[in-house]
Amino acid sequence: MGLRDNFRQAAKELMDGPEAARSRSYPQPQPRPEPVQEETPMFTPEPTPAPAPVYTPEPEPAYEPEPPRAPEPPRAADPFFGRSYEPAGPQELTTIIAPGTIIRGSVESNTSMELYGEVQGDIVTTKDLKLKGKIQGNATGGNVELYSIHMVGNVTASGTAMLDSESEVEGDVTAESLILNGKIQGDVQVSKRLSLEGSAVIVGRVAAERLSVDEGAIIQGEILIGKSVLPPKQQPAYAPPARPVAPAQPVRPAMPTVPPVQPRPAVTRPAAAAPKPPVAAPKAPVAPKAAAKSAPKAEEKDAEEKKED
Repeated sequence: MGLRDNFRQAAKELMDGPEAARSRSYPQPQPRPEPVQEETPMFTPEPTPAPAPVYTPEPEPAYEPEPPRAPEPPRAADPFFGRSYEPAGPQELTTIIAPGTIIRGSVESNTSMELYGEVQGDIVTTKDLKLKGKIQGNATGGNVELYSIHMVGNVTASGTAMLDSESEVEGDVTAESLILNGKIQGDVQVSKRLSLEGSAVIVGRVAAERLSVDEGAIIQGEILIGKSVLPPKQQPAYAPPARPVAPAQPVRPAMPTVPPVQPRPAVTRPAAAAPKPPVAAPKAPVAPKAAAKSAPKAEEKDAEEKKED
């Protein structure tokens, strides 16, 4: 309702009187509903605990044996030495001499060895020995393998020895079995089997229980089949190089022995005589007048003479 309508209504009420205004009904405001409060109980009972489960032992599982393992496939050949090998166990060690290493002296070990450097001396081990370097000395081991090496010395293997096509040994070779594809300038003694491949060359005597020779192999010397030991020879194929002898130094003549100096006897010297007192010169007579003046000078002279004494 607008302002104009309100004005008209008020004017009409004034004209009709207060009774008309009372008789007029106005909408009465309705009371607001009171919020309903929920009653909270003063005591809440605790839930009863559930009974503990009864322990029942589990049955033991039945033992089932493990199925047998399938055998491992054979390992591939070693591309470096051309033979199959097994990896070293966790407790086995291998001594490696790296390239660029030079050892002047003998090397002894109870482990497997791999040589890629240079050794000027003997090499002795009870395990396998793999050589690819320079050696001037003897080599002793279980299974000995030589790859691309020029060696000056004897080779002794309690097992199998192998030389590839690029290996050359100037010395004697003694082994249980020998697979040769290189060159040996010396005597060869094999207790079991000697296999000579196509590029094998031996310049010296050979003794082996069994011998197999491929086409192209060369042997220049005496061959004994069925024997593993050669008769002794006068001079070995390899003799260690003689060390240069130091030039002899000239012997100096021995110096003559000088007798020890004896102490001189002590000489007693006579005691020095006491100095004699100086003799005063006689004084000249002094004139009576000048005596008084010269008195202090005489006293000074006497004092100086006493000091000198």
